[in-house]
Amino acid sequence: MELDLIQKGIKENLIKLDEEAHTITYIHQNKKRNYANPEEKIQAEATQVLEQAKQELGKMILGD
Repeated sequence: MELDLIQKGIKENLIKLDEEAHTITYIHQNKKRNYANPEEKIQAEATQVLEQAKQELGKMILGD
C-alpha cells in the first residue's frame, strides 16, 4: 500500500523522491526530508492518505 500511495503522490506532483530514494520533497511545503528514515515513510504515507481524503471531501461538497 505504501508504494502505491507514494507513486500516486509523485504522479499528482505532491511529492518527489531523488534518484536514490534517500530524500523526499513535499512540493507544496518545499520541505526535503530523509526518506531513508522509517518514520519519514510513515509521514509520507499519512500525507498521501490525508490528501486523498481532502480530494474526496471536496468532490462530495461540490457534488462531483
